[in-house]
Amino acid sequence: MSTLRTAITANRRHARIRDELAQLLARAARGDTAAFMTFYDRSSPTAYHLVLALCGDPGRADDHVQRLYALAWARAGEQASSGLSPLAWLLSDVLSADQVSRKAG
Repeated sequence: MSTLRTAITANRRHARIRDELAQLLARAARGDTAAFMTFYDRSSPTAYHLVLALCGDPGRADDHVQRLYALAWARAGEQASSGLSPLAWLLSDVLSADQVSRKAG
């Protein structure tokens, strides 16, 4: 029973985080830079570690993440209609287009 309780608690925590990130992006879409900075602060460690794992180079990972967030700022209003969680939406360009690779420079 405690395993089930732990899983339910984790699921609720993830849902709260997902909802909070979605709300921050919705506010950013209306020009709220503070909301976008909070979105960045909360999501960038995950984004950076994923991009770093894909490209293997810290400098390139920094560059890719910078471009990723510039694009996210410009397209923040698209997340809600994408059907993706905020993090999946943020990272979908990197993953679907294979913009980050170990071979490319």
